[in-house]
Amino acid sequence: MKNESQLLIFSKMIEIRRSQELLIEEYHPSDQMRCPIHFCVGQEASPAALTNLLRKKDVIYSHHRSHGYFLAKQGSLTGMIAEFYGKDIGVNGGLAGSQELSCTKTNFYSGTILSGAFAMSAGSAFASNYLKDDYVTVAVIGDGGMEEGIVFETINLAAKKNLPILFICENNNYSIFTPLKERTLRKDLYLKVKEFGVEAIKISSNDAFEINEVYEQSINEIKNKKKPVFIEINTYRYCPHVGPEENSDYRS
Repeated sequence: MKNESQLLIFSKMIEIRRSQELLIEEYHPSDQMRCPIHFCVGQEASPAALTNLLRKKDVIYSHHRSHGYFLAKQGSLTGMIAEFYGKDIGVNGGLAGSQELSCTKTNFYSGTILSGAFAMSAGSAFASNYLKDDYVTVAVIGDGGMEEGIVFETINLAAKKNLPILFICENNNYSIFTPLKERTLRKDLYLKVKEFGVEAIKISSNDAFEINEVYEQSINEIKNKKKPVFIEINTYRYCPHVGPEENSDYRS
């Protein structure tokens, strides 16, 4: 990896982390942000690792913990913060808030309906093939979202239709307050995806440079073979599920 790419990834990690910390400081006691917010402190590595790999025409469909991926897709930090305050200059005119944060200029979309944005990635990738437009779609989901039936319908369709999608599952081990071991017998989520004939990889490292190398190899394979790739990445959110307040009884 070239030094310029390393610097870009590291700078993006700093931007994501500091923006979240400052927003957390402002969230209370001022209470001027007009929406619930899911902060991504501790989960900066995955989005930062994408920042030098995606072109403007490539598309991201993110879960509701979306700030890192929004910034990695070159979304406006000012526009994002203004959106949370309900300002007209917000990236969605102050109407979408955090969980529906989107930007058509950078081809970034997120959604609060669990796994809904993940499912829409199939339509985006189908359009890429149909129109011969040669762009890659990235679909981001959490481990909790992986329990929705529409997820496996999407993966099955992507496999059957050879859709150019990079599926990313951020496994932070909790669906709100419930740990993974209490929700499923198989803790390695990527193994479930392999059953659909999709190449599936697990990354246990939180090193953004290592993740970047895996992402780059996967994106190149998607472009060359026109087939989806699924990556499960073990991560951990330092912040609560939503908002800055923590009920720490459920985890160490």
